[in-house]
Amino acid sequence: MSMMFRKCTGLTALDISSFNTGNAINMEEMFSECTNLSELGLSGLDTSKATDMSAMFHNCSSLTEIDLSSLDTGSVKDIKGMFAECTNLTALDLSGFDTRNVTDMRCMFQKCSSLKRLDLSGFDTSKVKDMYAMFEGCSALTTLDISSFDTKNVERLSSMFENCSSLASIDVTGFNTRRVEYMTSMFRNCSSLTSIGVSGFDLRRTKSYAYIFSGCMNLKYLTLGESFKSINEDVELPNGEGWVNIIVPSKVVSGSGEYAVFTNDGKNTYKRIGIDKPTYPTNIKVEYSEKYHQVRFTWDKVEGADKYGIAVYLAGKWRVQSQNITDTSYTTPKNLTPGKTYKVAIASRVNGSWDAANAVKNAVTVTIK
Repeated sequence: MSMMFRKCTGLTALDISSFNTGNAINMEEMFSECTNLSELGLSGLDTSKATDMSAMFHNCSSLTEIDLSSLDTGSVKDIKGMFAECTNLTALDLSGFDTRNVTDMRCMFQKCSSLKRLDLSGFDTSKVKDMYAMFEGCSALTTLDISSFDTKNVERLSSMFENCSSLASIDVTGFNTRRVEYMTSMFRNCSSLTSIGVSGFDLRRTKSYAYIFSGCMNLKYLTLGESFKSINEDVELPNGEGWVNIIVPSKVVSGSGEYAVFTNDGKNTYKRIGIDKPTYPTNIKVEYSEKYHQVRFTWDKVEGADKYGIAVYLAGKWRVQSQNITDTSYTTPKNLTPGKTYKVAIASRVNGSWDAANAVKNAVTVTIK
């Protein structure tokens, strides 16, 4: 059944529940690139003898869900690219997946850019050798629990989480990396991660971990173990104002270049300085004019801000009054109604983005005099 419906781009619906597939071994690319397929019925499909499901649903970009409950994967060894480029999948129920014989999981969920959640707690990865780009491009995932993963036989972790730009946390402290040869770009462009702990990583067989932290622009804490003897420029760890060992927080150890460079001895946690600077106005002060019935606001300059905006809460909504302020002050129009109370939020635009959430959180209340 390999490539049976491959590139059937005219198909919009397909029900193969009546197929007799009891002896089918190879289902590689069975529905690959059926880009307009939005309905797929698999109930009753006998996959008990199937050993290859690689790229089975690859680039089925119109599918929003797949019912996999009838699939028997107990004999399957290869599921590489199984759901790769299923860009409209928002969720997958893999609770019935039996992966005890799987050796290849590379690119399994690659570019599943709409996936918001993924429960892999039942996955048995004890025989898996390749996890290359397994979650690469899963840009909507905010959390991912892989604490149960057994990686003792894995040889490639390169690009595993690359471009998971919404991932706020990831726990890889339990990873056994004694056989891993490549970790290149493992966390590349994980721009929402604020901390990474790799103190348990064994790098004795690792040939490359270049770009492993490249594009991790919001990384604040990094914990390294004794195998990480150094962080070199090719790792591309963003340096900013520098990194310090939390044991000696007054000493920058990472140099002054674009990327951090430092040696490491044993287990240490490093903190990036300067990254906690606010992206919203602080120290907001209010001056009242009883003569003109107006208010003047001033605030501290926000580093990197090119514009400021003022919003007032009126009739149950925040309404923008101005968003082209280039100075750190704003004066309201004259002759506002004395005694009337307003809630005012002041936002700043940093690197093209408005931090509206913190502006609202730090809004001030004024009463016209």
